[in-house]
Amino acid sequence: MRTVARYSFEADGGDADAALIHYLALADRLTTWLSWKGEAVYDGADNLTSVRYRDGREAAAVSQEVDVLPFGTYRSVRLTESTEQGTVFETTLILALASEIIYVYASLRSGGANQQPLGPLTYEARCPRVIRDFIGYALAWHYSGDPISKGKEKKRGRIEGEALATRITDPSRMLPLIIVSEYLGFVLHPDVTENLAQELIGLAHVCQIDEDASWGLTRKLGEQWSCFNGAIRLYWPRLDTAGDPFAHPLWTARKLLEFNADTKISADRLCSHLRKRLTELSSFIAREPSVIAWLAALDREKRFHAERARLEDALEFRQLAESYAAEVTELRTELTAKQEDIEDLRDRIEGLSFALKWKTDEESQAIEPESEIPPATVEEAVQAATKEAFDALFFGSDVGRGIQGLSPQAGPPEKVLHYLRALTKMGRARQSGPLGTSIFEWLKREGIKASQESETVGNSAEARTKRTFNDGHRDRFFEWHLKPSDAVSPDKCVRIYFDWSDELNKVVIAWVGRHPE
Repeated sequence: MRTVARYSFEADGGDADAALIHYLALADRLTTWLSWKGEAVYDGADNLTSVRYRDGREAAAVSQEVDVLPFGTYRSVRLTESTEQGTVFETTLILALASEIIYVYASLRSGGANQQPLGPLTYEARCPRVIRDFIGYALAWHYSGDPISKGKEKKRGRIEGEALATRITDPSRMLPLIIVSEYLGFVLHPDVTENLAQELIGLAHVCQIDEDASWGLTRKLGEQWSCFNGAIRLYWPRLDTAGDPFAHPLWTARKLLEFNADTKISADRLCSHLRKRLTELSSFIAREPSVIAWLAALDREKRFHAERARLEDALEFRQLAESYAAEVTELRTELTAKQEDIEDLRDRIEGLSFALKWKTDEESQAIEPESEIPPATVEEAVQAATKEAFDALFFGSDVGRGIQGLSPQAGPPEKVLHYLRALTKMGRARQSGPLGTSIFEWLKREGIKASQESETVGNSAEARTKRTFNDGHRDRFFEWHLKPSDAVSPDKCVRIYFDWSDELNKVVIAWVGRHPE
């Protein structure tokens, strides 16, 4: 069996009476969860033995209740079930109370069943419903001092964006933070933020920000550390802005839509990828609270002393009992030390396995994060294309005027840069000889839709004037254009007018601006 996910968090329950009331209420939720799973089966001594699921499967079950008040109490449940893939999945849940602090710990483990073929094990570690119920309960839960979010957050405006930047760099943040940015008031898919928050509850913070908050974040941290224009970004804890920004993966909307034009498919795939990575990390970072082992030891001592008291009434067994007590104490100490060694070795093995697995996943994952920071504005997109494609593109004198009439985030900018790079590729191909096909067909193969002005526009003096730009030598009519964005407000509706120049042996970018009306 291999641990595939762990959850560990705690909360201050208040005074002794209030903490006990909270503990009992949460214990009821644990019982409700078992009832939701199926029908509980007990033996003659009223011990839980299994749970019959509604789909006909039956999970072996073990339940334990330990009461060593006033020191504390805990309840644990372990379910071992067979999956449809022929593997075994084990869920262990522990709810504990000690010193007015309430602890929750969960461990998910997966392994092969009897006579399992020697091959890859398929598993899908998902957050147990009872964990969501616990976190949703009216207590301020935290993981190592970092408050756990009860669901998705939303940040609006520059001030909240700047406050979010402070939170991103806060060294006390112990959980990853995932930001979903908006573009034109929309995100990649309507459900993406909610799904991420539900899937990663207890393992990460998930926050959706509007465009103003993105600018506040950018002003505070800089473009390399920001998230904007519909992108999604994962910020690991202990972020150092002097480090590598690419260590904190960024997926732009364009990158996600390149994977699949169906936004739901792209959003679901990214959500699945992040869930697998974070549950894998939790499996060897999150730990069972030490207070649980302490309460278990107190319970053993309590039962031992009760048995010892019974034996003291029989004089012939007193000496033997004391001898056993000394031996048990010695063995318990030795066993604890060995268990710690085993746990340490297991963690090292799992850590190495994870590192190897993640390296493989990184090389073959379906949606690669960005390998460069996307431009934040249209002007930056044009500057980037000018710098990297000076040999294949020529930007006319009207381009700057066109950019000034656009919203800085029109396009969005990374899409404008993507289109300019397609024209760069076409220019370099044309420098080597004829394209062998039309401009329209060549760009279409690159996934770029080019348009040519209609005959009506070409025959209209007024329309031709609006599409007449300087090509570096003279003013002339341009009829080929690209549409990075459409069906948006005029200041965000970008048109890129271009043509090939035999004189310059380059593609001339004559206009990057609003649609000529």
